[in-house]
Amino acid sequence: RIPENLDVEVRTYELGEAAAHLIGYVQSVTAEDLENHPGEGYSAESVIGRSGVEKLYEKQLKGKVELVDLEEFSGNKAHIYSVLLDDAEDTLFDQFVEENGPLYPNEIREIVKELIAMGNKVGCQEHFFKLNEGRLGDGVAAVWAKRIRVYCLRYGSSLIILGGGGYKSPSIRAYQEDPVLSGKVEEIKRIAELINERIKEKDLKLNEDGIISGELIINDYEEN
Repeated sequence: RIPENLDVEVRTYELGEAAAHLIGYVQSVTAEDLENHPGEGYSAESVIGRSGVEKLYEKQLKGKVELVDLEEFSGNKAHIYSVLLDDAEDTLFDQFVEENGPLYPNEIREIVKELIAMGNKVGCQEHFFKLNEGRLGDGVAAVWAKRIRVYCLRYGSSLIILGGGGYKSPSIRAYQEDPVLSGKVEEIKRIAELINERIKEKDLKLNEDGIISGELIINDYEEN
């Protein structure tokens, strides 16, 4: 058992101390945390975000994950999935559209057009993506139109899983410089880790046609 109020490191990030002011930190839950967050899945062994991205995206960084096939995009060339977190009514991609559509309608339409083409005409070809947005080998990429991007997991030409995204200012070079974008990328990276774990445990299978089979709902998502 982790002693109460002991600082523990349970989430790792590429930039380490260089991005500490944005990422923040986690800490073991206290009795006060358990009282303030009833019914949210915390126990005496849990950790909770205290500052930065860790605090802002605490609910997204732990909880229930459900993989959802987006039938409006999926077709005979590829399947396009997104993610429901906890008991949310909208997937991460739906939230991305709702958040950015009013300000960037042309870019959102372009991204939607590309997703339809991937699913029904040409598959998830590399030219649609900015690749290697996360760690090497974890499949994190971005579908983009001008300054708008939605982060995703790309598994070859037949499957992608869409997360969230947003506007990348021309004043920054990397997503790590923007706390919102950084949070979106860390979110999809953690989902990638979870999916890869379930694949190894044979609870999930990514089929050649892009369909995901197995347990599409994963409970108590919290990295140890």
